[in-house]
Amino acid sequence: SSLFPRPPFPPLLADTTCASVIEAGFTWPARRVGQIANFLCPTGHSGRPTRTCLQNGQWSAINDPCVE
Repeated sequence: SSLFPRPPFPPLLADTTCASVIEAGFTWPARRVGQIANFLCPTGHSGRPTRTCLQNGQWSAINDPCVE
């Protein structure tokens, strides 16, 4: 038995990354927590898709997606 309870999940490491994924027509590159990935939309579309690598190692929702 410990005097200090264990945290409900393991502590995050400084090198936590979000894996590369293919989503919304783009291959989002692996990034470290806090880093942002972004793309230019194809000709004829507007927007500037961006997303952030979150502390849990998952990608945020896509902000400013491409629209026709």
